[in-house]
Amino acid sequence: RASLVLRNHLISHYTFDMAIESDHLPALAALCEVVKSIQTLLHVRRRPSVISTQRAAEKLIAASLFRLFESLRLATDHYNASIDHEASVESTNIARITACLSSLEGLLKGTSSFSQGRCDAIKVSLACCANPGAHDFRFESLDKARSLLDDLHLMSDIDNVLRRACDMSFL
Repeated sequence: RASLVLRNHLISHYTFDMAIESDHLPALAALCEVVKSIQTLLHVRRRPSVISTQRAAEKLIAASLFRLFESLRLATDHYNASIDHEASVESTNIARITACLSSLEGLLKGTSSFSQGRCDAIKVSLACCANPGAHDFRFESLDKARSLLDDLHLMSDIDNVLRRACDMSFL
C-alpha cells in the first residue's frame, strides 16, 4: 500500500506538472524508505521464510479445497458400492463425478507448486464435479471453492505480488 500511495502521489504531481511542497518531502522520503526496507526484507533477507510459508499455505489451502468435496466423494463411493453396474444416466453422472474427483485429488495432492495451468485444470475439475442433483451438493461449496482457488492462485504467485507491491522503479 505504501508503494501505491507513493506512486499515485508522485504520478499525480508529475501529470499535473505541480511542484511538491517542501513540507511533504520528509513524509515522501520516509515512505520511500519504508517501501525499500520492506522490499529488502522480503526479497533478500527473509526469502527462505517467504518460500517456506508459501509452500505451507498452498498445502493448507489445497487440503481445504479437497475437503469441501469429501462428502461428495463419500456419496459417490457409497453409490458405486451399492448399485448394479448397468448403464444408466445416473451411473454415467456418478462415473463422471468420480473421475473428476480423482483428477482433483491428483491435482491438489501432487507437487507443491501451483502454476496457472494447474490452477486452470483444478477449475475444470471443480466445474465437472458440480452436480446440482446430488443430495450432498451445496452452492456454498462452490463459492467457498472459488474463494479458496483465488487464495491458492494468489499464494502461488506470491513472488510477483511482492515484486509489484515493492516496485520502486518509478522513482
